[in-house]
Amino acid sequence: MALRNIARWYRERLYLLGDLLTDCGMRLAIEPVAGFYTLWETPTRAFGEPVENSEAFNLMMIDKVGGVGVNFANYLRYAVCADVASMKDALRRAFEIADVRYD
Repeated sequence: MALRNIARWYRERLYLLGDLLTDCGMRLAIEPVAGFYTLWETPTRAFGEPVENSEAFNLMMIDKVGGVGVNFANYLRYAVCADVASMKDALRRAFEIADVRYD
């Protein structure tokens, strides 16, 4: 398998996840240009409740919708190692239920 194809797949996944989560109200902390991860600002509200920090948000997502990210300082990191396109509907539902907000 050509390295060029692998790089293209990951780039497409980065853009797909970025567009999807942005549409659901999340804010990118930094625009990804390559790699396996996206980095997001921690919302201040989710599920109608205040969010204390990235760890609290991650735990809320795990508990309420089964979504798992990695809290990283006060940011959230989501990987694109899996096929994001095949999960996009479930991801959209999870983040729509979370109803993230930034005050």
